[in-house]
Amino acid sequence: MGINVIVIGDGMGANLMRDGMITHYMTACDVLCMDGTVVYKVGTRANAIAAQYHHIPYHAFSISPDPTKHGEGNVVLETRNTKALMSLLRRPTLDESIKAYYPVFDIIEPDLVTAVVTPKGILKPTEVKEHFG
Repeated sequence: MGINVIVIGDGMGANLMRDGMITHYMTACDVLCMDGTVVYKVGTRANAIAAQYHHIPYHAFSISPDPTKHGEGNVVLETRNTKALMSLLRRPTLDESIKAYYPVFDIIEPDLVTAVVTPKGILKPTEVKEHFG
C-alpha cells in the first residue's frame, strides 16, 4: 500500500507522537459498535488519546460493525488469567501476595476516532450506523 511502517513496543507511542515520528495512528478493530465506538487491544485507548492531543489522525480498520453492539454499554470486555502476568517462563515474577488484573481490550470512544476504514468507505464514527444500519 506504500505506507512506511515501523513497529514499536508498548508504551512508546506518545513520546514518538510528541517527537513528530508518528504522523498517523492506525489499528485494526476487534469490535466496531454502531455508534462508532471501537474495541481493540489494551493500550489502544491511551494511544488514541495521545494522538488526539498531538493532532494526529486515528483510523481504525473494520470489515463491518456488530449490529448487536449499539455502543460501549453493549460491550463486555474480556479479562484473562492473571498467571500470565505473574510469571515468565514458568518462573514467578511477583510475590504471591501481590494481586494482578489482566484486561485484554480497550474501549475507544467515537470522539477519539478520526475515521473508520470499511469496505463501504472511510467513514466518520457518526456515519457507521447510516451506512450499515
